[in-house]
Amino acid sequence: MEVLLNGKDSLEALFASISYEDAKDENRSNENSDRILPGGRAIIKKQKLPEQILELFIKTKTAQGSQSN
Repeated sequence: MEVLLNGKDSLEALFASISYEDAKDENRSNENSDRILPGGRAIIKKQKLPEQILELFIKTKTAQGSQSN
């Protein structure tokens, strides 16, 4: 329970210590977390994306195998 209260004596004391500005700053830092990076939508829309990823993985694995010999 001490961890949850962050050193405060009660929930009441914990909530009283949280300021509007703290909550606003925390919310602001999460604003852009749902954005998709530029070019991301085009990659997601590729119909053969899973096959292309698998093919790339196999090529990389094969290349690594031939280098170890």
